[in-house]
Amino acid sequence: MKTKLLIISLIAFCEITNAQNTWVQKSFFGGGFRSDAVGFSIASKGYIGTGWSNTALTKDFWEYDTLTNAWSQKADFEGSPRQWAVGFSIGTKGYIGTGLDTCTVCAAHTKDFWEYNSSANTWTKKADFGGTARYLAVGFSIGAKGYIGTGNDGVSENDFWEYDTTLDSWTQKAFFPGLERSGAVGFSIGNKGYIGGGGGGGSYNDFWEYNPANDSWIQKAAIIAYGADYYATGFSIGAFGYVLTNNSGAGSNFAKYDPVTNKWTLVANLTQSRAEAVGFSIGNSGYIGTGNQSGRKKDFWKYTPCSSFTTATITASGSTTLCNGESVTLTANTGTSYVWWNGGVTTQSIMASTSGVYAVIVTDSCGTATSSPVTVTVQTCTGISDLVDNDGIIISPNPFSSSATLHTDKFFTGATLTVYNYYGQTVKQIRNISGQIVTLYRDNLPSGLYFIRLTEEKKTIAVDKLVITDK
Repeated sequence: MKTKLLIISLIAFCEITNAQNTWVQKSFFGGGFRSDAVGFSIASKGYIGTGWSNTALTKDFWEYDTLTNAWSQKADFEGSPRQWAVGFSIGTKGYIGTGLDTCTVCAAHTKDFWEYNSSANTWTKKADFGGTARYLAVGFSIGAKGYIGTGNDGVSENDFWEYDTTLDSWTQKAFFPGLERSGAVGFSIGNKGYIGGGGGGGSYNDFWEYNPANDSWIQKAAIIAYGADYYATGFSIGAFGYVLTNNSGAGSNFAKYDPVTNKWTLVANLTQSRAEAVGFSIGNSGYIGTGNQSGRKKDFWKYTPCSSFTTATITASGSTTLCNGESVTLTANTGTSYVWWNGGVTTQSIMASTSGVYAVIVTDSCGTATSSPVTVTVQTCTGISDLVDNDGIIISPNPFSSSATLHTDKFFTGATLTVYNYYGQTVKQIRNISGQIVTLYRDNLPSGLYFIRLTEEKKTIAVDKLVITDK
């Protein structure tokens, strides 16, 4: 036999850098134990202030430096001490407003709104929030505008307001269409805003997208991380949103939202689950700290997501065209778990000694990917080596819903086209094909991922993926 090394590569979504999809603990928050605070980021710095300590409401304000991993105290917030306020940044300025100001004999809802200048380390009072005084509202910024909505002013609300920094004025926008609520979670991705979760008359995990261009809302996929109804924390990194919930039971408490696919994915679990925490992003990292679960917290964590591409490979130890009695070892790239189509084997390597199409599902810290197929051919050998031609193949259209046409680089005679399902089982076969073109009809095959192998005189001409859709 002639020996060949076969490497099949595919692109899968995952980060190639170290410590991807992981949480790393950073320096404790400088203000000590805290819940119900607010936070935002400006350039490469993060800020946390206000909230409830172990003894009282606060108005202190702190800056986090990502380069030195250190906190430094800044000018106190100039509004009254409070909890459950809203904070966000627009450009080089930060903003804090609304919240609950508790005095010795009363509980006062607030609507004052303040701007923080990080360069001058000063606070300036701006126009009061346009809605009623409230706490447990949600806020975010889109471009040069700020937004605050929902919350509790004695009852749960669903109004929604836009702040114009140039005019220093508030304008009421379309009502949040979900049920009235407080303690929701919100963030922005690009030119869209998002609000979901929270509670009020019930516990909610619904999720909505706001488009400021036409002042409209549309419902999106519900948050899948359990506990989104109880003071969840959110931020966005690049093109994705992230929500940390207070789920201390089974399953992850941290979920990633993709607005393009409208899907949530559970990602790296933060071992110390919590509610009433602060979250923001700086560059390509997310940060979450403080909060409350069985007591107030002061820990602070950095999240590094999967944000770029890696390659996954299947490597054959030799030729995949074998004589009877021979075998070849197929090895998957490094992951955390593996499932091979043929027999559901869960080891990184398998020994292939029978003809068939082999592929593997690899899972790592960034998700799951399926390899391209590897065809193993076992035949009776006469002493003359039989090699796989592996000529090119073009499938059009692919995906398809009713039929597809296959074009090959080689003219074939008496060829056989075999279609395999996701599990490597033969589901369709066309024999005695001649020429360079063959039409494959779907018939009653269900939608999904398939693999095809075109053979001629026991030699494989081509192998490729095929996707069937329901239009």
